[in-house]
Formats: sequence, C-alpha cells, structure tokens
Amino acid sequence: MKGEAGRCQEWLPRKNRRCAAMALPHLSYCGNHKPADVETRIPCPIDPSHNILEKDAVVHARKCPALLQVQRMENMPYYCKGTNAGSDDEDEVLHNGCKSVDCELSNEITQETMMGACNLDSKSKRILFNSLSREELKQLIQKIELAYNLHCTDKFQLSMKHPSACLKWISADIDRRIPYQRKHIVQQASMLGNMESFGLLQRTKICDVSGLKESLDEESDPVFIEFGAGRGYLSHMLADCYNIQNIMLIERRSYKFKADRTLREKAAIELKRVRIDIEDLYLKGMNALRDHHYIAFSKHLCGHATDLTLRCCRPDLASQSICHLDGIAIATCCHHICQWRPYVNKQFFKKLGFSKKEFHILTWLTSGAVAGIKSNSDNSANQSNLDLFQTEVNDEHDTQSFAKTENSTTDPEEQFHGVSLWLTSLVDRAELGRKCKQLLDVGRLYWLQESGMSAELITYVSADITPENTLLLAKPVK
Repeated sequence: MKGEAGRCQEWLPRKNRRCAAMALPHLSYCGNHKPADVETRIPCPIDPSHNILEKDAVVHARKCPALLQVQRMENMPYYCKGTNAGSDDEDEVLHNGCKSVDCELSNEITQETMMGACNLDSKSKRILFNSLSREELKQLIQKIELAYNLHCTDKFQLSMKHPSACLKWISADIDRRIPYQRKHIVQQASMLGNMESFGLLQRTKICDVSGLKESLDEESDPVFIEFGAGRGYLSHMLADCYNIQNIMLIERRSYKFKADRTLREKAAIELKRVRIDIEDLYLKGMNALRDHHYIAFSKHLCGHATDLTLRCCRPDLASQSICHLDGIAIATCCHHICQWRPYVNKQFFKKLGFSKKEFHILTWLTSGAVAGIKSNSDNSANQSNLDLFQTEVNDEHDTQSFAKTENSTTDPEEQFHGVSLWLTSLVDRAELGRKCKQLLDVGRLYWLQESGMSAELITYVSADITPENTLLLAKPVK
C-alpha cells in the first residue's frame, strides 16, 4: 500500500506499516529515517544510545535529556558520583562517607591499558581471549577447574518454591493489565518463596482469607528496595502476594508499561521510584530510609550491577543511626559483563592465582553457559522459554568500551576462530561457562560472609526455565 502523501516513506517491519511521522520538506523521509548520505548522524557524546546530526552536536550537548537528568540528580542528597564504583586496587579502604571516583582513560590501548579501563565490553574481552596461546588457554582452564572443585561443588542446591501466598498468581488469577508470561511468574514465585524460607519475608505479613493484613507495628515493617527494577513487575507481585506496603524502585532507565500505576492504585502502598545509576546511589542520603530497616532485592541484576548493589548496601558501612540492612536477595545474571573494578571480591580471585586479564577472560567465557543451553534446545518445546535469555546475553546493557584495537597483520576473526577451536577441543564450552558463572557468585558469597552476614547461594529454578537461575541470599548474623 502506498504511503500517505507528506508522510515518511520508511517501512517499519515490526509494525508492518510505514512511519506515520511527517516527511521533511523536499524529502520523502522524516528526521529519524532520512538516508545517512543526506546529513551525517553521530552517536550523542552525552548518551551514545541515540544518534544526533553532526552539525547539531554542540547545541545538543547543552540540552540532551540525559545531561539534564544527570544535572537534576546531582542536586539530590542521595547522589554521589562513583560512590559504589570500587577501586582497581584490591587493597581498598572502606569508609563511611561519600566518595567520588574519576575514571582516568588512556587514548591508546594495549592489553595492559585495556584491562585498566573502567569497563570492557565483550569485544574488548574477546581481544584478550584472542591473545592467549594454546598453552596459556590450557593453564587457564586447569585453573578454573581447580577453583571450581575447591569452592563450588557443595553449593547451589536446587530449591524451587511455590509459596501459598503466590498461588493466585501461579493459577493466573491476576491483573491482566500486566503483561506477564508464566515463566516469569514461576521464577518470581520461587524467588519470593526462598526469601520467605530464608527469613526475609514473614508469614505474619501475608493477607488472610478476608484480605486484611494481620495487625503489626507498622513502624517495624522494612522498606523493600528493588534494584534494577525495570518496570517493577517483581515488586508488584511482592506487594500483591505479601501485602508489602513500603516499596522503593531503583532504576537508571526510563520504561513504558511500568507496574507503578497498578501499585499506586492501592492506597495502602507507599511507592517511590528513583531514577539513578546504582553506581552513584548513596543510600544514607535517602530521607525515606532514615531510621528505617530495609531489604534489598532484585531479579536478574545484570553483570557488575550486582556488585554495585552489594557495595551500596555494604553492611559494614551502614550507619545504624540512619538505616538498617535486614537482608539481600539478588538473582544474578549476565556474568559476561562483570567488570574487575566494581567486583567485590577481587582478593578471592587473586588468591586463586587469577590475573586481571584472566578475570576478564573468565567473565567472557560465562556467555557459553547460556548460549550452550540455547543451542542444545533448538528443537525442543522449551525454545520459546529461552529466547529471552539469549537476548539478555547478547545485550551489553549500555556497558561502554573504552578499548581501541591496534593495527595487526593477523585477521582478528581468523585468530578468534583459532583460539575458539582450541577451546572447543579442550572442554565443553557450556559446562566451562557454568563453572565460571558459579565462581563469580561464590566470590560474592564469601565477601558477604566476611562482611558479617549469613549468606547462601541456591538454584531457585531449573535451567530449562532460565539458565540465569542463581539466587544470592544474605542477612545480618544475629
């Protein structure tokens, strides 16, 4: 069907129609879809997630929405740039105040400077992987196997829960305005059930058959803080099933179709959404948490966002006169984007003999665990259940690379396939990836235990529902 006169002629395959925006004068396309050879577009220098006209770069830099959001956030008492960013040096000095971390970047990149950069994307980590000789690869695999056998074999017990409080969701008797899939309900129900078994959710707070909450001292109710909340669906289920009344959502991005409206319709719920990067979140500056207990939780908190959250809630830094940490429940995810600097237990890997370069390669190898499960399920009935998680693995979650590759006489693709073939000939990539993921989570477990918390790792759903099925639970030792 021919496009309407004056409208953009760009065809949108996902919507099966042409763009509805008005075309620019003397052109057949709108500003978003006009061909690149008309005017050059470049990534925004403030927020590379969107493109701008090169000629407008200076003007746009003054009014970019991402910049305005940061400027608004800088005036908030809970904003402290880089306070949870960690340090490249393992001998970090823990402190009780807000700190600011300035990332020093080099214009030239070598293997050493690449590993010292703030964040490495998968391409940069793959370059490090490509640099391995066959003997170095064999030694790294042996090191991973030894570390796994020493620290991981007695952990990660399967604990799938179907708490009675979540039965109305499991039986699909829920608000149909919220677009849930059953696999997410199963994951969230098991996660909440394990939180209940661990003591982070109390049965006395569950609604009785009359739908009324049992009488409790409301001042004793903790604030439930969902980190990396996204649209807030996990908090929606928590509030609906356990009658939680004080919820805070932490998320750096803006989302459509959030559960916030449904939650705010319930008069008893006090809901606060804070748009901020966890790296810059200073919890003790939150007036809503002053003199309150809180529980930090998250489902599929990607990569080093888990480490940023653990640092943010660090129990040995929590001033007992300001706010009180009652527990942590984090379903970890996307280990392939974990980073050296924010990772909480660098000492764990150093004691095992891993260098910074080997740590980055280990995180890159974790993607084989999820990709391996998907490749083995191409013809199975569970294929649709795994597509989403393969997407999560491929998504870099806006992790920016500061690496630049030097000119080389060797084709990088040819070199990569050579090292990749060595890896395939030496070990099952999916199994090796799973072991690497578990090593990263065990390091976090030990860090929490060394911080004075009772902590454990469990497998809260089976791998055919999601390969990202590890739940990290922790609470202060009484």
